[in-house]
Amino acid sequence: MTSKTVNLSGGFVFWTLSGNTDHTIMSAGFSQLNLSRYCPEKNTEGGALKAALIKTFGGRNIDVKSIQRGKGYGVAQYDGTRVGDGRYAPLFDVMLPKGSTKIDFLSPETGEAIENEPANANEARKRFWRELDCIPLNKLASSLVRVVKHLGGIPLRDNGGVYWLPEDSLKIWDGLSLVLKHSSEVGKTNKLYRVQTNIDPKGVEAIMDALTRTTLGELKTLEDDIKGGSIGKRAMESRREKASKLQDRVKRYATILGTTLTDLEDACEDTDQAAAMAILATFGS
Repeated sequence: MTSKTVNLSGGFVFWTLSGNTDHTIMSAGFSQLNLSRYCPEKNTEGGALKAALIKTFGGRNIDVKSIQRGKGYGVAQYDGTRVGDGRYAPLFDVMLPKGSTKIDFLSPETGEAIENEPANANEARKRFWRELDCIPLNKLASSLVRVVKHLGGIPLRDNGGVYWLPEDSLKIWDGLSLVLKHSSEVGKTNKLYRVQTNIDPKGVEAIMDALTRTTLGELKTLEDDIKGGSIGKRAMESRREKASKLQDRVKRYATILGTTLTDLEDACEDTDQAAAMAILATFGS
């Protein structure tokens, strides 16, 4: 590896997520930024119902569990007078609506509709319909990780959380920040952050280490899939495409850092060629 003095500009990016995100607004924003393929999916009916029940009735003594193989949820309250596994006393069951917009609160014993519904029953119904167009936090977080990767970002820690983005990607990140702000639930803190920096030699070293660690780790996963021989031609082509994208990222960082990254480029090329040979081996088989 050879290098020259470089004034490296970019930014550290991270986020905090704690509230609902409107899928309709988010989808429109992702489309405007040409990021549609990375837009997270909205809640399933089951996810929306569980979220509505937890937000309406949830508390430290309340348990919401899936029943009848995911067709509904049972809500129970902790009872210290009970023993064993039955310390939670069932309050009511709520089933996913079938062909209607009505959500019934049922007796856990009889399965019949409860005459005296919980005080917040209608609030739970309203929340359910709102939750159907919301994005779960786990899906939103996964989407942001994929966007960072698409923009050429690299995680500075093994478990993620803080990423470095090249300067030419920060404008898109700022646009995404506005999208998230306008699609977030009022009063909640779904925010994207960035800290723009001019990196000194120690910072360059940290980014180089992160790039090397991340690239080699991703290549190892691809190589294991390729050598395993248990995936088909289409999946193998997908692995080769990923290896090619990793090679492009390494070349991009070589330009940004003003250095040559021959070892990493060669490692990407080796994985790409291994995938190509595996694809050729599928012909005629």
